[in-house]
Amino acid sequence: MEAAADWNDVPILMYHQVSDDGAEQLARYRQSPEAFETQLAFLRDAGWRGMTLDRLLACFDEGANPPEKTLVLTFDDATRDFMTHALPLLHRYGFPSSLFVP
Repeated sequence: MEAAADWNDVPILMYHQVSDDGAEQLARYRQSPEAFETQLAFLRDAGWRGMTLDRLLACFDEGANPPEKTLVLTFDDATRDFMTHALPLLHRYGFPSSLFVP
């Protein structure tokens, strides 16, 4: 099935860790808090708004077109740094997120 002509694509940005330290073999999955804050500031200043994954799925169920410049931020693994680093920045910049807990 093809999407409606007026459908707005919704990027999903996936993160694992927002921390300055951790296991070296996992470094490629890690984002420093400073880099994460820079990304959030850029997205906010460029007019992007966040939506939870649940809300995006509800748009599908309702046949509703998500607002333009909407994105979803997800976090895998529920590491402690989500609470200490990511969540305060998400609140500061006004972005909701979806957290996956294994």
